[in-house]
Amino acid sequence: MIYLPPLNEEQRNLIRLPSGIEDLQALNKILAEYMDLYYYSVMTVYVVVYVFLQTFSIPGSMWLSVLGGALFSLPTALFLICFCSSAGATNCYLLSRKFGRTFVKEKFSEKLDQWAEKLQSHSHNLLSYMIVLRLSPFPPNWFANVAAPHVGVPLKIFSIGTFFGVAGPSLIHVQAGLTIEHLTSASDFKIFSFTNVGALVLFALAVLLPVWFRKKIENEGNNQHSLNSQEVTQFT
Repeated sequence: MIYLPPLNEEQRNLIRLPSGIEDLQALNKILAEYMDLYYYSVMTVYVVVYVFLQTFSIPGSMWLSVLGGALFSLPTALFLICFCSSAGATNCYLLSRKFGRTFVKEKFSEKLDQWAEKLQSHSHNLLSYMIVLRLSPFPPNWFANVAAPHVGVPLKIFSIGTFFGVAGPSLIHVQAGLTIEHLTSASDFKIFSFTNVGALVLFALAVLLPVWFRKKIENEGNNQHSLNSQEVTQFT
């Protein structure tokens, strides 16, 4: 059972999904007062709301990620966000697979064909592709969630790829959340910077390095096999 803290009328009016830094600061101020006595209740509500938003692709999860950085420690917030993102996206995947096959294929047939073709070229490195996909705005996350079951992306790879793929952007959001208590104006709040974008690029490169090494080894093996075949042919 979840024990929620008592709220006065003014506080109730401020309990809503944040849509900007002012809402975020107000919500953080209220929840921070109850963290000592209702830590796990606040965490549970946070998780439920986050998963709900992700399941139905409702905007607002970015602000919840920032709020997580303000409420929880960095490791806890990062894990919760990755878990909620993966759980919500998985729910969306399952709902689309169960109920949305006809609608998705009729509505997005051309995009599905294009994405399926691209996935085919990454079939041997699908997990790495899914991780990097979450770093990119294209295709949008909502489309990836509803389309993945209809283009042959296995559920396990989809869920794991989402969990680790959102870690990079989520770390930036969490770090931004650590600063909201000290902001004096909304104009001081910045999520993305050249440093953050550079960090995301490095994260993507780190994910792609194993793929590059694997291809290099495979190419060297193929070249060696070709040389051996030529030597055998010449000998015979």
